[in-house]
Amino acid sequence: MISDRKLEHLLLCTHSDVEYHKKTGFKDVELVHKALPEVNQEEIDLSTCLLGKKMDAPLIITAITGGHPSSTEVNQKLAQVAQKLNIGMGLGSQRAAVENPELASTYTVAREEAPDALLIGNIGAPQMEQAREASQMMDLDALAIHLNPLQEAIQPEGDVDTRGYLENIQKTVEIMNIPVIAKETGAGISGNDARALENAGVKAIDVAG
Repeated sequence: MISDRKLEHLLLCTHSDVEYHKKTGFKDVELVHKALPEVNQEEIDLSTCLLGKKMDAPLIITAITGGHPSSTEVNQKLAQVAQKLNIGMGLGSQRAAVENPELASTYTVAREEAPDALLIGNIGAPQMEQAREASQMMDLDALAIHLNPLQEAIQPEGDVDTRGYLENIQKTVEIMNIPVIAKETGAGISGNDARALENAGVKAIDVAG
């Protein structure tokens, strides 16, 4: 069941070594100390506007979980942080709640705890026909369509038929009344794919990798 898989994801992250070992590139960056900054630190403004929402910093708690009763508390606490710091938050895939409405509260708790934060819904590319239902589950500022062909290809029950994804993304953009973004789930998005997604009408891209 989808709900059981959501619990498995949480257990894997808390009990297994899931840290990414490949370099991110940050180790190759050294910040040069400036002894004469000539600025007033209190006047530095990190606020930005994304998808029509003003945030106090360009940070988003990206999609993590939802869809199992155990995930309710996780989303609750993440949403409280997003509200307190006025940063964005993305939900985990809402497929579980679309197919079983009894699980909706594991996601809607985020909006209850973060009424003012940028909140991004989430549905998988294979389930784009569920996009409207996902967006109507609560007051969302945007909907992410997540792309995970690599994960699908290597998991036993994976959906490996990706034909028509780009066309369906464009159709989803056209029918939605909130911005649609595209996000990967850890493997990244190439320049060519990013340009294709931009041409399809997505308003933002979460490279996620």
